[in-house]
Amino acid sequence: MYLSTKRDRIEPLKGCAMVGIIEGMMGLEDARPLVHGPMSCSSGHRMVFLFADKEPILPTTALTEEELVLGSQEKLEVALNKAYELYEPTYLGVIITCAISLSGEEYQNIIDKFESEHDCKVSVLDGSGLYGEEVDGFNQLYENLWKSFEISNNHSKLISLDGIALSDVNAKGKYKMIKKLLQKYFSVEIGPSIFMNFNIKKDLEKYKKAEKIKLGHLWNNYEIENNRPAPYGIEGTYKWLKWFENKFEKKKNTKFEKDYEEYKEKFNILMDDKSLNNLKIVVEGDSWTALGLADFLRNEIGCEVMISTDNYGFKYNSEYGIINDIYDDMGGYELFTKAKKFKPDIVFGSSYIRCKKQWEIVPFTQPIYHLYDNDIDLMGYEGAFNLIDILSD
Repeated sequence: MYLSTKRDRIEPLKGCAMVGIIEGMMGLEDARPLVHGPMSCSSGHRMVFLFADKEPILPTTALTEEELVLGSQEKLEVALNKAYELYEPTYLGVIITCAISLSGEEYQNIIDKFESEHDCKVSVLDGSGLYGEEVDGFNQLYENLWKSFEISNNHSKLISLDGIALSDVNAKGKYKMIKKLLQKYFSVEIGPSIFMNFNIKKDLEKYKKAEKIKLGHLWNNYEIENNRPAPYGIEGTYKWLKWFENKFEKKKNTKFEKDYEEYKEKFNILMDDKSLNNLKIVVEGDSWTALGLADFLRNEIGCEVMISTDNYGFKYNSEYGIINDIYDDMGGYELFTKAKKFKPDIVFGSSYIRCKKQWEIVPFTQPIYHLYDNDIDLMGYEGAFNLIDILSD
């Protein structure tokens, strides 16, 4: 259970840091997570692989109660060597669990010895709920990758889009839409991006030369000032592109303003019909996407919106006032009960809030435990009209 800075959460939307670390490692082709803790921690998180359409291989030290008490260094040393023998990774992320995090065991000598004998970097990553939630784990992995492989940022025409996890709903669609927007309106080249089928051996040198842009799960690690949530809607997409232009000093082309005016005119014609203004909508998700969507629904269409998001989103909203009805890291039964009182027409969220008898649901954030139709692109100018079609139905 993640402990909020404001209050205890019961069944939170965001899981422990381990989930974020595993989500990030899904997109590293030649890396493996290794869970250092009881078997239950490993088996309970194998579902994350399935969200990313991956085989759920999750090595673990599978510690017994005796090993947790008397020491686990020997078990870790064996597990590291076995993981390398089986998978030959370029990078191993040793994820320590709550029990190990509390024990304070020292592993540096084991790791130094392993790295001297194998062509493989190792990071020890705190996956416990004591460290933080999913987004904290994702950021921790990112920072350790930069440190392990001596990565830095460079102002460059080459752009890398970091932070969208393969386990996210329609992850590849979101990535392609951002890539399409930037390539259409700016003179940039999109290079390899960590967490999006990134091969460390093949992609690292080119990646090091790129300017890295933090999106998705990494957006929360930016400063709040002058930051922008995901590009949903007409105004939301335009403002996001302006943010990109100013923050990264990229020159836009002549299509930039022309397309915006054309999309805005088309949107305004559709909005002459005020029927969508009466809709009540719940949005559940990570701050980058949830705030972007909620902003469009409330401030461009005029719907009444309730949102449940992570701590950074809650903090960002306090600064900019996008949504009035916002809740910090609310999930499970708590979210379902609050939504029932709100009486939404439609919910953009996870399976936690699925209820055919009460409202329609659009899969928007993990976990999604049921099958659904093909992914629909909701970001960008074109996505705005797909959203209008969904709401109109």
